[in-house]
Amino acid sequence: MKYRMKKMSNYEKATQCMKEKDYENAVKFFEKAVENMENPKAGVMLKKAKEEYGEDVNKIGDQLYKKKKYKEAMEYYLESIQLEMDAGEDRKVKKYTEELRKATEKLAKEINKKGDKLMKDDKYEEAISVYMESVDLMSKAGNQKKLENFKGELNKALMKHAEELIDLAKDLAKDDKLDDAVSKIKEASTNAKRTGSEKFINNIEDDSKKIFEIVADETNDRGDDAFKKKKYKEAIKLYKRSVDLIKKSGDERKLKRYKKELSKAFEERAEDINDAGDKAYKEGDYESAIEIYQQSIDMAEQSGDEKQIENYKKELAKSFEKLAKEVNDKGDKLYKEGKYEDAGHIYLRSIQLAQQSKKEKLVKNFTKELRKTYEKWADEVNDKGDDLYKEKKYDEAIEAYKQSVVIAETANDEKTIEKYTKELKKAYKKYSEDLNSEGDAAYKSKDYEKAYELYQKSVEMAMLSGDTKNYKRFSKERDKALRKLQ
Repeated sequence: MKYRMKKMSNYEKATQCMKEKDYENAVKFFEKAVENMENPKAGVMLKKAKEEYGEDVNKIGDQLYKKKKYKEAMEYYLESIQLEMDAGEDRKVKKYTEELRKATEKLAKEINKKGDKLMKDDKYEEAISVYMESVDLMSKAGNQKKLENFKGELNKALMKHAEELIDLAKDLAKDDKLDDAVSKIKEASTNAKRTGSEKFINNIEDDSKKIFEIVADETNDRGDDAFKKKKYKEAIKLYKRSVDLIKKSGDERKLKRYKKELSKAFEERAEDINDAGDKAYKEGDYESAIEIYQQSIDMAEQSGDEKQIENYKKELAKSFEKLAKEVNDKGDKLYKEGKYEDAGHIYLRSIQLAQQSKKEKLVKNFTKELRKTYEKWADEVNDKGDDLYKEKKYDEAIEAYKQSVVIAETANDEKTIEKYTKELKKAYKKYSEDLNSEGDAAYKSKDYEKAYELYQKSVEMAMLSGDTKNYKRFSKERDKALRKLQ
């Protein structure tokens, strides 16, 4: 057959397949014939092929239905519906859709029976999964009466499983498996909500509250044990959890008590941390003391003890003051060694630390030292610029002068800023004149491209120098070179 069909057109192949009732291939070849516009009848025949193919597929579905293989039958019914829709056979689409609905309903009932069996075996969690599938299928089948029945059975399974979980949570709580107990309570609550029954939801919530209270009490007792052993960090963790759990139980009296115990644990923990800060302070390790005191303040704030917070903040400020002075001393040493740039960075840090200490006088003194250092640094950089200027290294001198101006600005020294700015402009002027002279030489050598570049740079430097006369003259020479390039 395949050998004989090789030289046939797609339309002819499709026609041959129709005779042999090979509808699947007939559809395939007719589609190609339509695409290639081989025969004007191809479109009509394609619909005919799909119609007969749909009937053929539907018959297989019927056979599977009779054998009670509803799931497989549904697949064939779906395919037959699609084929008849493509063929435009509305009557058959309607008929096959009804057959699909019946198969879906049968499958839903079949699955529902499995759920019933699981319920009898007290396998509620598995029953829920099975009932959910049957509900979904019955919803598609459109049998509202059966759908409501199935939903009722699903709810029954959800309730049974929720009750089972609550019982399990109680046992876990008794066995001191508190985390597992809480997990089961949450699962039970989720199942209860899925039933939509307010009464049942409330019952589960009441049971849950009792278990939450048991777990909260047990957790709080553990916190007490840790507190007695002065393991305040562990106690805080346990007390926090007991507070969260007791909130869920709705017991306001216990909630108030547990919060007090948590606050007390924070207070004790704060004292412990603060003691460590005191130790670091006495050893002169002010950086560590600052870090530790900050932690103690955080703990004290959790406890809500205002007096404790105030005391710890004072100790923190004192540590900042000590560290600020220590850092400033390092700056003084660098200053004496003439390392003004390094000293400036150190002084800046000492000011920041002094600000944290809230000591305004200290901040003021350190700021004066910083300004004095910047002035020295600016002088040093400016002197470097002077040396470069003398060596006619104007571009490098400019960079040095620019830096000295920036440093002087940081020091807020108006007189020095003015002085160094003049020197900077002087360097710009000298550099612009040098560049212009080089441009003249290039122009005379008829290297107009180079001349233009040098003149352009001389114009830029003249502008920065503020020399209007040179700026205008150099601009004309630049334009002259530019015309030569045209």
